[in-house]
Amino acid sequence: MNLEFTLAEDTSWATAGHAIATGQLQLTTPQSLICLQQLTISPKSAPLTASLLSPGLLSINSPAGSRWDFDLTLGTLRNWTRPSGSSVFSESLRFDLFRALTDNDRGCDFGRNWIDRRLHQAKDHPKQASWSFAADGGTIDITVRSRIAPPVLNWALETKTIYQFSSSTDTLAIKAHAKPSGELLPCAWARFGLVSAVKGIDSVKWFGRGPGESYRDKKLSQSVGTWESSLDGLWTDYEFPQENGNRTDVRWVECRDKHGEKLLRARWGEFEGASFSARRYGDLEIEKAQHPFELRGKERRGDAVLHLDWYHHGLGTGSCGPETLEEYTLDAGREMEVEVVLD
Repeated sequence: MNLEFTLAEDTSWATAGHAIATGQLQLTTPQSLICLQQLTISPKSAPLTASLLSPGLLSINSPAGSRWDFDLTLGTLRNWTRPSGSSVFSESLRFDLFRALTDNDRGCDFGRNWIDRRLHQAKDHPKQASWSFAADGGTIDITVRSRIAPPVLNWALETKTIYQFSSSTDTLAIKAHAKPSGELLPCAWARFGLVSAVKGIDSVKWFGRGPGESYRDKKLSQSVGTWESSLDGLWTDYEFPQENGNRTDVRWVECRDKHGEKLLRARWGEFEGASFSARRYGDLEIEKAQHPFELRGKERRGDAVLHLDWYHHGLGTGSCGPETLEEYTLDAGREMEVEVVLD
């Protein structure tokens, strides 16, 4: 239920009809991912097929015509080819913990701690990968055990991730359990989610807060609804380049090409607080830049960097006030159990 209060008459500072306050009430609970997947199950579906193209590369084919190439050596989804023959990803899908520092991050202990603990250098180190067919051949599960860690330091985020490919829904369901370990953990993660690069994104549509950017402690000015934006419209061109353009409290997001056709959709179901961002620049390129023009040249990509986050650390006011409050901090000491469905 959306409530809007507007001016009844013209004033010296705004015309009649100008919105001065809004409010929203959630009337129904969101559907779970299990329910959403069941709604799209085809009663008659041929089984998936799988073949090893090399000792470390598994190719999975769906009866609908999709093909997924999974690198068992690196523990990542390397590519996703649509029935049309178009390739979705231009980079492998991986976990990410870092964001380009904001002015607020630099002005408090969080930003300094992330650099000191080498959060920006943390990479995925796979330990084991295995795969198996379901009895009916309708799904294939790939289980990857990995260690996200920086060079030299002792801390790590130990992950167990199950990638489930389905023939009945032509989807990829990802479930992950993450547990911190080791000494000198960062005081918080900047984010915990997936990142890849997607080719051909022209616009993005989502259900969540919008239309402007929002974070877990900077969001109440943005209403929950279904929104759409061009890819470049998601970017906020701050005078000093930094993390920006996030949208939070998202249930689903769909990336579209210039013809309005779906390239990739992510659904979080009833999960609270998921976020996404899509932009022409990677986080390390944004972090390195000192002026906007440095990004608009060779750093501007032809594809788009897509972040699909379960959790994102709050912004705080560290450049001129208190750092991120405890309730908006992404505590690095907690275990996390998360899932998302891609189609």
